[in-house]
Amino acid sequence: MVSFEETKKGCCLNGVVEALLCNQMSSFCEEADKFLFWDGVHVSEAGNLVAAKYIMDNIVGRYSFF
Repeated sequence: MVSFEETKKGCCLNGVVEALLCNQMSSFCEEADKFLFWDGVHVSEAGNLVAAKYIMDNIVGRYSFF
C-alpha cells in the first residue's frame, strides 16, 4: 500500500488554498508521489492510482462477468 507523507497540503505551491493559483508558473514539490493532493482540491496522480486500484480490486473484480 502507498504511504503518503503529506495528506493535508497539495504538491503545487504546498499550501492549503492554491487550487486557483496553481499553474505552469507555480512552484511544485520534488516528489509528487508522496502527496495525496496535487493542489488544495484535486487528488494527485498517486492518489488516483490508489483509488483506481481499490475500485478495480474490490468493486469491479466482484461484479465482472469476464
